[in-house]
Amino acid sequence: MSLEPNTQARPGEIAGADRVYVARQAIYDRDLTACAYELLYRASPTATQASLGSTDLADASRDTIVGAICEIGLERLAGNLPCLVNIDEHVLESRACLHLPRDRIVLEILETVPPTPIVFARIEELINAGFRIALDDFIDTPEWTPIAKRAHIIKVDVLNRSLEEISALYSSLERYPGALLAEKVETYAQLNHCRSLGFKYFQGFFLCRPDTLEGNRVPEARLHQIRLLAELQGPNRSFEELERTVRADPGLSLKLLRFLNSAAVALPHPVESLRQALVFAGINRLRAWLSFFVMSRLSSTSTELLRLSMVRARMCELLAQANRRTDDDAFFTVGLLSTMDALSGQTMETLLRQLPLSEAMNAALLHQEGDLGAALSCAIAFERADWSRVRCTKLDPATISASYIEAVRWAQATEQELADI
Repeated sequence: MSLEPNTQARPGEIAGADRVYVARQAIYDRDLTACAYELLYRASPTATQASLGSTDLADASRDTIVGAICEIGLERLAGNLPCLVNIDEHVLESRACLHLPRDRIVLEILETVPPTPIVFARIEELINAGFRIALDDFIDTPEWTPIAKRAHIIKVDVLNRSLEEISALYSSLERYPGALLAEKVETYAQLNHCRSLGFKYFQGFFLCRPDTLEGNRVPEARLHQIRLLAELQGPNRSFEELERTVRADPGLSLKLLRFLNSAAVALPHPVESLRQALVFAGINRLRAWLSFFVMSRLSSTSTELLRLSMVRARMCELLAQANRRTDDDAFFTVGLLSTMDALSGQTMETLLRQLPLSEAMNAALLHQEGDLGAALSCAIAFERADWSRVRCTKLDPATISASYIEAVRWAQATEQELADI
């Protein structure tokens, strides 16, 4: 279902800068049970079509993807069902799709995409990476045959076609292994005929019209910080990769080096480069400190939330050390990230889909499960004076209390150091 530009502005169709809109249209199986949703770009809550205006197809695709995943949430849009999103050649060529959740997203290649070698190479790359591919408004031509043979879904436009024409289209496409989807079904006769032919999926106004959901738009600067957090938390990242990420952000590099040379860290020797920082701190500790600075950017309007993050991070770290854990940096990171939903204005579930954290960290942040979750739960209970829940493994109350007092002291000292940097 293509996004056709419409330059005719309509009254009331200018979206607020702080809101994002995504329409969804259900896709049904042969039992007429909703089995997926197609996500569609909308400029406003009253728009009934793409109405792109000055927005091009690539921007519309990106806005729909970002809106669905980051700002509204796939669960709210589709529950646990897969979502089809429109992709044009520019989004394909950018390789941005490789970072999408492949278990939830089906990439729908628009009929306007040209059959170029680079487009085919990108589609092959996505299929090999485990993504499902749908071909929109497909017309069978020799150029597209190699991709049609690998597509998971082939969409057939039945609008304004006679039953005989629909039959001919089905006959020409049933040789492909992908499931055939009849789209733009607008009458019972069309639906009944398509079912009798053997189409597997159905979509159209006869079954369901698109409805529009809206959410808060996350400012681009904040999105950048979330992406940076994701890069810092990426598993198995080498120090060289981490160094490149930090060097690309001069402000972050400068702040880190100044912090490492401050009294809050108290390293034995001055640090003049990121490589020296690795020697003194190690890659995991360095990643935790860098995440701390990115979080401070997210909290530009809430120093209290950042202070709370610092106390939790340090207390979780101290509890881990008291339990003789060698991965205390992971405990620090969990405590630090525990307020990022409040800092960013997004749900924790949405944020964790964007951050490549371990399953243990996800379980701790979402449900306070596991050893990491036990430390986080203890820190939160202590700050809320919920004494019945202040416990962490076999640590005695005095150790837990001392950890909290030290964490508050450290957070205050570090906050002062940061103010001077």
